[in-house]
Parts: sequence; C-alpha cells; structure tokens
Amino acid sequence: MLEWFNSLTNVQQIFAYIALPATVILLIQTILLFFGIGDGGVDTNVSDVGGIDGAGDGDLSEIPNGSDSDGLTVFSIRGIVAMLCIGGWAGIVLLDTGISVALGIVLAVVIGVAALFGMAFLMRALTRLQSSGNIVLDHAVGKTGKVYLTIPASMTGSGKINITVQDTYTEFEAVTRDETPIKTGEAVYVESVDEAGRLVVRRAG
Repeated sequence: MLEWFNSLTNVQQIFAYIALPATVILLIQTILLFFGIGDGGVDTNVSDVGGIDGAGDGDLSEIPNGSDSDGLTVFSIRGIVAMLCIGGWAGIVLLDTGISVALGIVLAVVIGVAALFGMAFLMRALTRLQSSGNIVLDHAVGKTGKVYLTIPASMTGSGKINITVQDTYTEFEAVTRDETPIKTGEAVYVESVDEAGRLVVRRAG
C-alpha cells in the first residue's frame, strides 16, 4: 500500500488523501445500514453554512437549495461522502492515463458532482419506494425516532428522521411545530402525518 502511494504523483496523492478516508466512511455506513443502525454516528454534518457543530454532528439541510420541492435532497451526508470517494478515485485513475493535471482535476470534480446528484436521486427513489410500498405512514405515529437531517422550527421546512416502522428501519421526511430546530442526533416523537405525507414530530421526552 505504501509502495503504491509513493508511486503516485503529488496531485494523485492529494486525491488519495480525499478518496481513502471517504471510502472507509462509505464502507462503515454501508455495513451499519445492513445491521439497521442507520449511520451509526460516523457522519459529520455542518449545522449551518457558517460553521461546524462543536459536538461533531450537524446538518446540511439548512443550506439554501439543499433540496427541491420534489423532495430531492442534494447535500446529504451520504451524497457528500460518495462525491469525495468517487471523485478522488476518478482523479487518481484519470491522471494515470496521462492527461493534463488541469483536465484531470476538472473531470474528477465533474464525476464527483455527478456522484453527489446520483446519490440524491437514488435516495429519493428509495424513499418513494418505501412510501408507496407496504409501509403505512400512520403506523409511525406514537413511535420514537432519531433525527438524521435537522428539522427546521415552526413548520418552516422539512428534515429527515430514521425510525423503525413495521419492523423496517426507514428514513422519512419530517416537520415540527417546535419553536427551535431539532438537530441531528436528537430523539423525536411522531405526533401525526401531514397532508404532504411528512411525519409531524416533536422532541422526545
């Protein structure tokens, strides 16, 4: 491994520094999801555009245009990790072909952004499949879940929660009437389902 790393050019090594940690995180996320643990606390989220949550957990849901009216969440943690992973490896491979450094960087960024949007479309498709399948949203009422993407206060926007419904660990869109945002990692209680098919939650406890 060390021999391979030393054989890379300086720019390829920078791509490797990006790709290797992202790959490890992506693998851990995937393994934890197989065990129904969600993201297992390994995600690092930005709580707002200006800074990072001191606890290590934050959220990208408050970034403008982070999601569209059709429920497409672009700036999810899974998407960003996938972008860094795929973009980093793409940069290493592309520069191995002998193309210029500038073109390799541009193509790696394009491929990474494509991975970001690809993950967003995949997660939306999975969410729709869950909603249109055998899972009945009303069965989530009265249950407790965990916030995955920060839920804005006073019904001003939606976030996401992970919750077990009908023995299936699932991610759903959620809103809250609470006057302060409910941040990533907080426990929530599901009060009802609104007309848009989103779970209405409040802080648990």
